[in-house]
Amino acid sequence: MPLKFQADWQSRETHVRLQGQFPGQGRIDIQTPDALFTHFLHALSFYAEWDFQCQTVSQDGIYHHFVEDTGIALGNALREALQAAGPVTRFAHQVVPMDEALVLVAMDLSGRAGLFMRRVPTHEITEFYAGLTRSLRMTLHLRVLRPGHWHHVMEAFFKATGRCLAQALTPRAGEGPTSTKGVVWT
Repeated sequence: MPLKFQADWQSRETHVRLQGQFPGQGRIDIQTPDALFTHFLHALSFYAEWDFQCQTVSQDGIYHHFVEDTGIALGNALREALQAAGPVTRFAHQVVPMDEALVLVAMDLSGRAGLFMRRVPTHEITEFYAGLTRSLRMTLHLRVLRPGHWHHVMEAFFKATGRCLAQALTPRAGEGPTSTKGVVWT
């Protein structure tokens, strides 16, 4: 059964409406105030193998706000969908090149938020990951294994994150949470 997720996040700074389904058929429609951020979200969605519609409107024109709030809305939507879903694979990792750049992404849908970045170029686009990690309550590691142009590094991160989400969200056989503790979403 497909995992369906949606969110309608509104603040004084932004309004984010999104919905998706995993697995999907590649139907992607993303509109944000920034073409590069839209491009990165499209790459994530494509490699996550989900259908995804997202409209982000900035109320204040501040890049940091709409990027972070898009991550928050997506994380909230996925967390709520996962709480109602059956057991999923939970863990995933990917090493992805983009021309000269090489990155590693590892995630655990653990219910515990943690974002760990190593050698990541300083750019406000990383606020998307901060919002996503906190609201989805996942542990996420982003590492640059070989530096390159910051656009190539960031695009590789978004592609790798998409592949990780496709793996981690894949249903697994059995009953109960994917945890020796017996609980994940606390």
